Amino acid sequence: MRETDERLLEALERIYSCLTAEIENLRDIKVVTLENLREMARETRGYARLLEETSLSGRLIVEYALELKRSDGQIAVETDTVRQGFCPIRRVYIEEFGVVRLEIGDLCLTWRDGAYKYLFYPDKVEMRSQDEKTAVKLFFSRPFDRRFLGERGEILSCPRALYLHPEIINVWRS
Repeated sequence: MRETDERLLEALERIYSCLTAEIENLRDIKVVTLENLREMARETRGYARLLEETSLSGRLIVEYALELKRSDGQIAVETDTVRQGFCPIRRVYIEEFGVVRLEIGDLCLTWRDGAYKYLFYPDKVEMRSQDEKTAVKLFFSRPFDRRFLGERGEILSCPRALYLHPEIINVWRS
C-alpha cells in the first residue's frame, strides 16, 4: 500500500466514523436526507474496502469505472450468456470480502476480486475465473489513457494481472 493510500484510508475511516455517529444521533428522525447519509456512509466504507480488500488489478478496473462514470464514459459487457452494449455507469461499489458491484444500464455485474485474474488491453479488460470456466469482458468507451495509467505502475507486479497489452506496458517504459 502506498503512503497516499494509507492517508486516504485514514481519512475515509474518519469520515465513516463521523457519518455513522451523526446517523446514530438522528435515528429518531424519519426523513429521506437521513437515508442519503446512510448511503454516503456505505459508499465511504466501499471506498475504504477498495484500498483494503481488492487486488491492484481489481482496483485499477474499479478506479477506471469511477473515472468513466465521472466523465460520462460508458462500459459494455460480454459473457457467455449476456451481451450488454455500451451503457452509462450507474453505480460502482465494493462490498465486504472484495466483492465488486458494477451497475451498468439495467445490468448489475458482481464478482469477487479474489476469484478472478485479469487480462488488460487498451480499451477492455477480460476477467477469468480461477478455474477459467467463466470469462467476463468489460469494454470501455474510452481506452486507458497515459495520465490514468501513469500513476499506477505497480500493476506490472500484480499476480492477478495475467496479461498486459504492450501498449499498456509502454506507458511506463516511455
